[in-house]
Amino acid sequence: MVEKQGKVIICNILIILTAVAAIVTLVIGSFWNIKLELTLNQDSAKKVMGEKYQEQIDNLGEFEIKLPIELKFQSLDMIQSVSGNAEGVTDKFVNTTVRDFLDGAFGQIDAIVSTVMRATVGQVVKKAKDSVSQQLGEAASQEEVAKKLKDDYGVTSEQIEAELDKVSAAALKILEEGDDTELKNLVETSVAIDALFAAYADGEVQEGATAEERAAKKDELKNNLLQKYDETVAEFKDENGKISTSSALVSILKMAGIKKADESKQEIESVDDLKDMLTEKVNTAVGENKSYIGWALKGMGIFLLVVIASWAYIIVKCIIKMFMRNKTVGMFFPRFFGWMPHVFLVGVPMIIVKYSAFFMEKFGSKISGDTQNIVKSAQEIISLKLGSLTWVSALCTVILFVIWIPYYGWRRKIKRELRDGTSSYGDRKHK
Repeated sequence: MVEKQGKVIICNILIILTAVAAIVTLVIGSFWNIKLELTLNQDSAKKVMGEKYQEQIDNLGEFEIKLPIELKFQSLDMIQSVSGNAEGVTDKFVNTTVRDFLDGAFGQIDAIVSTVMRATVGQVVKKAKDSVSQQLGEAASQEEVAKKLKDDYGVTSEQIEAELDKVSAAALKILEEGDDTELKNLVETSVAIDALFAAYADGEVQEGATAEERAAKKDELKNNLLQKYDETVAEFKDENGKISTSSALVSILKMAGIKKADESKQEIESVDDLKDMLTEKVNTAVGENKSYIGWALKGMGIFLLVVIASWAYIIVKCIIKMFMRNKTVGMFFPRFFGWMPHVFLVGVPMIIVKYSAFFMEKFGSKISGDTQNIVKSAQEIISLKLGSLTWVSALCTVILFVIWIPYYGWRRKIKRELRDGTSSYGDRKHK
């Protein structure tokens, strides 16, 4: 039995190390992360906005904007929530979530600015093509319009796309560098954009207009665009004349007429004002459900403590058993609880998401057509990722299972030998 006890001691040390790793990650790690990413492009935007806005969306040209939304359930917060007031727990969670959401959204403002600036020049492209189409007749194909733009105005479809890409790239630099000089110079000096303005102007003047009149109209249209551009950009600048993410966001909110949620109804002057406003709105929307959400969070905290306790239990048991003749321990509690958080919070939901199409096909007849369309549209727009550091605890459970395979045999033999009276030195007790 001495040989078996030596193997048991080594295994007990491995069990303790495994349990410590599980506890540390369960306490200081991420208990549950829910990452949603909304992807808006031409097709998805049309489905969301409906037929009413299809023309405006088409005018934006090709675009793609990703908006991340992340709900974070940190283990320490879950544990602390157990002893807290349910409504207070909800308030803290809402405040953290709103601020994290806005921090993620700020990273997308440059993409929005880029899309808007590209759409502004895209309007000139559309007007130019409409003008050429009018000259050719309503039955003119896109190929005929492109040929006339090339032959009469010296601009090809490839050049138009290249200029739009340059506009997008220059717009992205506005928030990075706080200056719009590159973008404005591009609009002012681009030969291709100038040719598009010439085509646009020809559709705005009367038939038989002179070259001077067409040139004057072109300059007028171009100057109008540049003037509107200057006015818009000026709104985005802060008190130091620089453009930043926060100054652009505050300006957009002012243009949209969004004000603070309090009784003062003052304009939002900073990002902190926006965070406070959204936090208040979410708390108002939650309303009477605040305590239920708080208790749900507390329940998650209690569940986490149970899992941690199961790992702590086996550490204590291993240490105590080191000083006893039977040094083996049972592993029921950590093997039973250790895998649960990761499987329930990540594994099962991701399986449901992965096979959602199958479930829709299987049970689709029991779901209304409108609901099915909503689900399908959501699947195209929303991507879901779930994460959790509880995978370490689940892995530790697997390690325990591997240890348990030989360990269980030793445990039974040692118990039997002790029950039959065999000493640790192989002697038989006197009966």
